[in-house]
Amino acid sequence: MNITQAATDLVFILQQKGFEALFVGGAVRDSLLGIPINDIDIATNASASDVEAIFPKTIPVGIKFGIVIVIHHGMHFEVATFRQDKDYEDGRHPVGYIPSTKEQDVLRRDFTINGLYLNPVTHHIFDFIEGQNDLKQRLIRAIGDPKKRFQEDRLRMIRAARYAAVLNFSIDDPTKEAIINMAPSCLEGLSIERIYQELDKMHQKGALCEGLKILYELNLLTVLFKQLEPLSSQTLLQRIERTQALKHAPLVFSLLILFDIHDEASAIFLIKSLKMSNAYLKMALDAIAFSHYSQFTNYKMAQYLALPYVKDITLYQSVYEKDKALFEAFVDDKNVQLKPIIDRIIHKDPLVKAQDLIDLGFEKGPRLKELLEKSMELHSDHVNWTKDEIIKNLIL
Repeated sequence: MNITQAATDLVFILQQKGFEALFVGGAVRDSLLGIPINDIDIATNASASDVEAIFPKTIPVGIKFGIVIVIHHGMHFEVATFRQDKDYEDGRHPVGYIPSTKEQDVLRRDFTINGLYLNPVTHHIFDFIEGQNDLKQRLIRAIGDPKKRFQEDRLRMIRAARYAAVLNFSIDDPTKEAIINMAPSCLEGLSIERIYQELDKMHQKGALCEGLKILYELNLLTVLFKQLEPLSSQTLLQRIERTQALKHAPLVFSLLILFDIHDEASAIFLIKSLKMSNAYLKMALDAIAFSHYSQFTNYKMAQYLALPYVKDITLYQSVYEKDKALFEAFVDDKNVQLKPIIDRIIHKDPLVKAQDLIDLGFEKGPRLKELLEKSMELHSDHVNWTKDEIIKNLIL
């Protein structure tokens, strides 16, 4: 059973219990655009307590807002009660909700393309805000008063840029004007994690470069990242354009380019401030260290060429190379020259092992570790040497 079948079954159960239940939001939008669906939200006139009573496996993630996660056929679905939100006090979250109808529920949503409802049982679409027409026009348009929508939730300004970039849509003039005017207040009520998540969603869809351009055009980019504010338009747009080369690499590489980071301290600060993973931190530090590749020994080069993300590192480095062809040829030559060593590093299978040296009388400890490291260096410089030749030269 796929996600659409499971969600349809969930809706059918609610309808059999006498409630109205519909798909809503991105799932409806994407299905009409022919985009694969991997997440489905459900709206209903059933209360959260009704939903919990009907389904045996639920998670009360947002009872205050009438939201319950239902685990159905092993999949998670957000089921939310039709509602009108009460006042927003922090520029992000309402203080509560009032149960309502789907006609009122849609008015609290962000953009018309996300305000469509679908009955998956009858395949009927409910469109109260001309969302289908905006899909045809490839247009991002706020529902109702754009200023009010963005005052309620300032993240919506960034999401407008993401949708425009990912879907290759335009933003309608009143919505765009409201974003530009309200851009200075964008950070109110927003955590850095939410901002990072929006960038990551752009990146996952291969639209980060375009998304950054749109954020810049909307006056949002330099508000979100003050360190970019002093840059000239030409410099900033050049950096943004460079990120396109890393569209298939992990996001961290594009961020290094955007912020033009070349030292460990700045990389650590950026990644910690965005609350990115330690895995991303290691990638960043490795990429920065690799910029000194011309000073590497063969062994050190082999260690970097054995990294699982070496293609991303070399692609990142090529952005800064004056002669990219020469750099790529150099890396290719090293890959061929050091392939036996690279393979042994990847498989953790050095030619000279600890037991070989212990058998010769060396004791476990720092000295043994030092000799093993030296054996790898010797092997990297003399790829065709045998184990005996390496050991002989190791203990001279």
